[in-house]
Amino acid sequence: MRFTQLPSAMRSGARTGPAPVSRVPAVSVRAAVAVQQQRPLQVKEDAQPLFTPLKLGDLELQHRIVMAPLTRCRAPNNVPVPVMATYYGQRATPGGLIITEATAICQEGHGYPQVPGIHTQEQVEAWKPVVQAVKDKGGVFLCQLWHVGRASHQDYQPSNALPVSASAVPIGDGFEVYTPKGGPFK
Repeated sequence: MRFTQLPSAMRSGARTGPAPVSRVPAVSVRAAVAVQQQRPLQVKEDAQPLFTPLKLGDLELQHRIVMAPLTRCRAPNNVPVPVMATYYGQRATPGGLIITEATAICQEGHGYPQVPGIHTQEQVEAWKPVVQAVKDKGGVFLCQLWHVGRASHQDYQPSNALPVSASAVPIGDGFEVYTPKGGPFK
């Protein structure tokens, strides 16, 4: 792999001037392009494990590159929208794993604006084309189930009830939450 060589003064721990800029290994960029284009990639032997199959329970992955969940806050009224199918479909690779953004399991589980849910029929139906876009590329798609517990706010709760949590302990000083009505709320 190619990396930028640090000056000897920096390698020894001495700092002169600004911190070095991080560089992405050249193989990372080539690998991402090769996976997206579904073509074989020549990589150094020590990098091979990244491109070897992996079995996770019943899932058979063709490589070990996983898209981690990201909280995107782009689902108006907590319902997935068509652009989400494009977003996830563009990132899908044959035999690759994508974990969805945080997805609320019930109305009481919401705590951030415009986060998708999977607790109404409308939400379930809206997720179907998103899942299909990943499957069409041969990808594996898992849903990150989410309940924010005490991090929620009454504005997200049915009838403005107090949030439901596994703990009666307050979340702590300095925590702020934003709701469709504004914020920050403590």
